[in-house]
Amino acid sequence: MTLIATQAPNEEKHEAVKEEFYSSLEKVCNTVPNYDMQTIRGDFNAKLEKKDSYLYPACGGHSLHNKTNDNGKQMVNFSLGRDLTVMGTWCQHKDIHKITWQSPDNKIYNQMLK
Repeated sequence: MTLIATQAPNEEKHEAVKEEFYSSLEKVCNTVPNYDMQTIRGDFNAKLEKKDSYLYPACGGHSLHNKTNDNGKQMVNFSLGRDLTVMGTWCQHKDIHKITWQSPDNKIYNQMLK
């Protein structure tokens, strides 16, 4: 098993920073044998819409969010390009178990997409 730990740029970063991140991630993933890469794990600062049919080849319908952000689209495109799945959205869990980060005022949160 190969473990790749990474922290994706947040939504406010410039597009060039995000492109550099995914380019670097692509290079690292290219060094891993195909049989060893099946899922994406971690927080990619991505929000995925629960009912977006575009996402379904890579994602399930059990997300926390009602709208897909740019980071979510980039992560799904990366996943689809490598035939990977975003496991954190496939199984139904209580929402409290899906949150990885929450703002002090409890209004903003992110979901782990493993």
